[in-house]
Amino acid sequence: MSTPLTAQEKIRRILVNNLYQIDQNLPRWARRSNPIVKRELGLYWRIMPPQADSVLRAFWVQALIIAATIPIPFLLTLLLPLTLVSFALLPYGLYLYAQLLYNIAGDASSSMVAEVENATLDVIRMTPVPTRHLLLSKLAGSLWKQSEPFTLVLALASLTQVPSLFIIYANLYSPQNFPATAQILTVILFATSLIRLPVEAFMIGALGQWVGLQTSGRGAAQATTIGLMGFYFLLVNLPRLIPLGPIGRVLVDGLLPLAMAAGSAWLLVKLTTRMLKRGELA
Repeated sequence: MSTPLTAQEKIRRILVNNLYQIDQNLPRWARRSNPIVKRELGLYWRIMPPQADSVLRAFWVQALIIAATIPIPFLLTLLLPLTLVSFALLPYGLYLYAQLLYNIAGDASSSMVAEVENATLDVIRMTPVPTRHLLLSKLAGSLWKQSEPFTLVLALASLTQVPSLFIIYANLYSPQNFPATAQILTVILFATSLIRLPVEAFMIGALGQWVGLQTSGRGAAQATTIGLMGFYFLLVNLPRLIPLGPIGRVLVDGLLPLAMAAGSAWLLVKLTTRMLKRGELA
């Protein structure tokens, strides 16, 4: 008969024995048990993944509240105090997100430059994995290092965006002239904004790899990546200044940034893979 485990033993089992079960649903190249990912992580291999369950709950609860304001307009008055909190936390959330992307860009570009300068890229290419998966595993390592800051950014985004989004779209499309429009836009763009966070983080990491592979010097690679990152966000946000109807607003504010981030990430990974196979290094 086995003896019951103490609390300390249970924690040790979670942290050691069951550590990799948390990300078993991820592709093999993205798991922390992947040798290339472990090589990138180093001392960060015990880091915990972002918790998506609480974010999903926050989304559905707030979406239902916003939907309930359509038949019960009185509920809108409850959003007013939350709007002040939302706008107060917005600068802090943007700062954390900018810092997160800065760290991912710097780590991904520096890691690739280090591989080229140390002539170790050919060595790890000898591992029996496709070149594309090799790059994705290195990218996954850069993303895993920012898991805890990303969790905080995701939590702030899931808990503070709805009031400010609703006020913005209610001013553009007043409930008197456009019934339920502001509510529908708020829910749709709230969902796309949450999806954008991991997609844009992945895209910035892919950009850092592409730049690092063809730029000499870590400082130059990091500066180039950050400069291109700033240009990208300027470009993707400029169309928001155009006066649009509700459907156009969904496309420009929600779907266009998401499609550009996903498409850019796919293209950058493809270009970096092709460069690496052809030996086009800095």
